[in-house]
Amino acid sequence: MRQSELESLCVNRAFTNTNTPDRSLMEAGSGNISIEKHTVFPGIWIETIEAYAPSFCLCHAYSNRCIRITHCGKGCLEYEGPDRVLSLHQGDLVIYPCVCQSPKLNCPLGYYYGLSITLDLEAAPQCASCLLADVEIDLPLLFQRLLPGGAPFLLRATAQLKHVFSELYDVPPSLKKGYYKVKTLELLLFLSRFDPGMSETEEHISSQSEAALVKQVFAFVSEHRSSHITTQELAQRFHVSPGLLRRSMGKMYGKPLYQCIRSFKMHLAARELLASTRTVADIAGEFGYDNSSKFACAFQAVMGCSPGAYRANAGGGQAVLGSLERKTLILE
Repeated sequence: MRQSELESLCVNRAFTNTNTPDRSLMEAGSGNISIEKHTVFPGIWIETIEAYAPSFCLCHAYSNRCIRITHCGKGCLEYEGPDRVLSLHQGDLVIYPCVCQSPKLNCPLGYYYGLSITLDLEAAPQCASCLLADVEIDLPLLFQRLLPGGAPFLLRATAQLKHVFSELYDVPPSLKKGYYKVKTLELLLFLSRFDPGMSETEEHISSQSEAALVKQVFAFVSEHRSSHITTQELAQRFHVSPGLLRRSMGKMYGKPLYQCIRSFKMHLAARELLASTRTVADIAGEFGYDNSSKFACAFQAVMGCSPGAYRANAGGGQAVLGSLERKTLILE
């Protein structure tokens, strides 16, 4: 990405434990992040996060026994450790102990929209039956079983995950308080069916060298966004074999190389649609399309709507948060 896009946002916030949603919009030269937080039960809260930025930090003061469940609704999110990188894509779910995870999160596509449910096991009820009779789930034992040794638990997108999470992204404000309680208990019941062997973390976690190669590819594509670049040309440019390039991209994103590049370019185009008043035809030309119809087809295949509809709805994910009264903080 360009230098101006490489800055990160760092969000340092102390949330109060109330029934009133905590909402904020943080802005900086590199982008912005919108957050809405609801306390669901004592020690359990839900955050809706939308970020238009290459990276950001969520620097909460977590206890030593906090567990975070994150679902990616749109875009992509990367968790970067000392020697490995785990990528979360649209529809994926990851569970991890907060103390084992760096607060810095990367958005390789420049955009992320998702939900996180955090459980402070020191403050939350020990058993879900304390919240609703017959939901007999021991919360500490559940996460001790799913996270042996603190390793993250990853599930790639499935129809079942979509069923559990899809309705959480579009709940009328008047229903959120009760609806989030019901869906949180549903999620805990859903997770109680799994065991550590079902985690897909090892198959999709990347080394730092693989992640660095993918970042170099995306930076090159960003700088040459009007060009059609082949796998062979990229391999030659970065002095690697086409096979290594495909494997590295596939491990991080779970898709063929050409789909990853198209998705990346369409997300860049989506940011341009929201950040400017340029015509769709003009933006299409910037991304190598000689007419707006071909561009619109590619855009809809990736983003799920036409460029015009995306701009009108302020990006789709923002439409959910757009009606909220927000507090704006300028990041120095």
